Amino acid sequence: LHSLHHYSSSPLPLYPANTSINYGTTIWEGLACRRSPTSGKALVFRPQKNFQRFVNGARRMCLPEPSYELFMRSLQLVLRNNMHLLPPAPEVKTGLGEDGEVTIAEIEGGSKLYVRPMLMGSGQQLGLHPSPQISL
Repeated sequence: LHSLHHYSSSPLPLYPANTSINYGTTIWEGLACRRSPTSGKALVFRPQKNFQRFVNGARRMCLPEPSYELFMRSLQLVLRNNMHLLPPAPEVKTGLGEDGEVTIAEIEGGSKLYVRPMLMGSGQQLGLHPSPQISL
């Protein structure tokens, strides 16, 4: 995976014989991303669990399973190219615990960006068979 294509400049062609349209061979996942209050970088909540669900869905839909590296690299590339859409970091308020240790007392604000990876059978195939082409 080396590049990202904006859908408005290179739309995904969907043909009437597309397996995803005719047989529902599409899977989605959803990852919550938040800006770190200390570094400003994107933090993704449990991407390994999302990857495992994505692989399980691919298996059930007879779609090729993406590698862990491809899934994570895709996520990294999407976030890097869309950091301007990531909401500001939450405000973290600290306090002292009973033992005198500094603890996080409260986190305010900090909306999330929701990223939706999709894997679909995008080839032309009539009949319930694995798609000859996929799009991630």
